[in-house]
Amino acid sequence: MMASKSDIYRAEPGGCLGGGAVFRTDDLGRSWRQLDLDVSSVLTLTSSAPSSIQAVVTTSDTCEAVGIASSDSGQTWTEQRDSSWHRYADDARRLHAPTRSVPNPCPDRSLPVVELQGLSTTDAAVLCPDGEVLRTVDGRGFGQQSKVPDAMALAFESRDLGWLLVRDGEQCPAYVLNRSQDGGVTWAQGGCVGSANALASGAPPALAFSDSLHGLATIGDVAYSTDNGGFTWRQVVTRR
Repeated sequence: MMASKSDIYRAEPGGCLGGGAVFRTDDLGRSWRQLDLDVSSVLTLTSSAPSSIQAVVTTSDTCEAVGIASSDSGQTWTEQRDSSWHRYADDARRLHAPTRSVPNPCPDRSLPVVELQGLSTTDAAVLCPDGEVLRTVDGRGFGQQSKVPDAMALAFESRDLGWLLVRDGEQCPAYVLNRSQDGGVTWAQGGCVGSANALASGAPPALAFSDSLHGLATIGDVAYSTDNGGFTWRQVVTRR
């Protein structure tokens, strides 16, 4: 989750029995610091400013979701109402909408959605395991926008502008970025992201944009940044 061009938060999702963690970087991924946050899982992260973070987490093996917020870059947290889009840690068959629970809209509801991104209280985008991109504008029913085989990560910057990371073994060593300007109905190919070694690691990729130009893609512990909307990418050199 990119709060600005250089302030980025990422989560280890964990599960009902633990493993969840949140990390922050203020230098575009060159160095990361784990936040002092005792949670079992992290279900979603959002931000309205570099120092303002909202999250939904679970804190015990009951897997009950709790909304929390920080106004000081994650140094302190307060509990808040859970009113965001997110997955459930213990139930792949449903999703949490801001005001209700809705069924998993993917063809196989037994599999967790790959990505769920809320764009408003009623608008959200879903990436399914088979590459289907689904949207809702009323917070209830999802419709298929497109299907992109081997799509592995999704990010929307607005209702219309979005990106997909698609596994590609022919033109790119690891992934190719696809870009949509019509809400996910059509996609145009952008630049190559990652290396063959990163792809071979089996680590799932993640993708985030702070605006129409600046984005970060991660494959395991390796990060790649773009400042031109995803047409070119460069590996971020990690500080040790």
